[in-house]
Amino acid sequence: MVAGMVVVALLAGCDNAFEPIAPGGPPMSVFGYLDASADTQWIRVNLLRTTLLASADSLPILVTLENLGTGHVVQLRDTVRNYVTMLGSEPVYAHNFWTTERIEPGATYRVRAQGTASPVVESVIHVPPDYLVEVWVRQPASNQSSVRSRSIRVMGLDELAFVFGYLFNDDACFASGACRDIIYPPFARDSSGWSIVSNVRRTYRAPGDPAEYGAVKIVGSGSPWPFGQDYSTWRLAPDSASNITGAMGFLGGVLTKGIPVEDCALPYPSPAGTYCKLRYDSTTATLRGTAPVASPTDTARIELLELEPPVGERARTRFGKTDAAGTFTIGAIRPGRHEITIRASHCMLSDTLQFVAGQLLNYVASTCR
Repeated sequence: MVAGMVVVALLAGCDNAFEPIAPGGPPMSVFGYLDASADTQWIRVNLLRTTLLASADSLPILVTLENLGTGHVVQLRDTVRNYVTMLGSEPVYAHNFWTTERIEPGATYRVRAQGTASPVVESVIHVPPDYLVEVWVRQPASNQSSVRSRSIRVMGLDELAFVFGYLFNDDACFASGACRDIIYPPFARDSSGWSIVSNVRRTYRAPGDPAEYGAVKIVGSGSPWPFGQDYSTWRLAPDSASNITGAMGFLGGVLTKGIPVEDCALPYPSPAGTYCKLRYDSTTATLRGTAPVASPTDTARIELLELEPPVGERARTRFGKTDAAGTFTIGAIRPGRHEITIRASHCMLSDTLQFVAGQLLNYVASTCR
């Protein structure tokens, strides 16, 4: 599930009697999203009351999900979560209705909720179709440059909700070595798609040593998404208009994609504005390997050179390094033969590998002699 996407709506009451905030006002608050990339869907539904504190009792509400293309209908199950620390010592409960029904990319759904003494509440949700994501690594203008900047290109997507950016650095972000940024719209867009400038930049310490690397998670939407923090998890109520008939709140449809932000070099010199474009889909392969290291604190650097680039393309060199377990991963590898070179503190190894589209190749390097 994508963290931080929708607001926690906790408008519920201490007693069992329904007391609307205003006469004739919406009887429910409904928040959530359908994610075609997730195995479980969660929608938060609560009765509106005069206070924030609620009961853990199940709600007398029937929530259904209908695929408008096929007519298939499923009933969502109610589960209660206790947010103990949100409002001091008093328990705060929220009702999350869930299902393991698979969500189809490009499909349209209707979510409907109805209580025993309240009108029907419903919303039509559009889920985006599948789309393409590429990492564009800009090549330096000269061989004296130490940094290759990156941007993320998203193609075939009408609405982009926001982006999670993850940066991993050996020397920063506390002991865990991880940081996360949430990038909100507006994003740059042209005829080919969205362009997202990544804060993940590669700084050389030694040839082939990726001092910084990262990942991004794209949250593609099927319809316009509320801007910024209006629907973030630390808000108790929205400031924007509802897209739900008969209730306050927001329901969206998304397709999320997570990809690493890796490095790529083309032969120097490269024309100005040249990019190495990495595509993470069924047309490329992934290498997972284990390299010999002298100790748990030792690091082996990996270089993967294309020997058979596509016609009209220049040969790429890809980079990686081992983690504490001596393993490494390189993705978005074009099919064909590649030469792998492993440089450890005590030896250097070379080998030739063959890749095909969609392959996950597990490779164990020979032991240093």
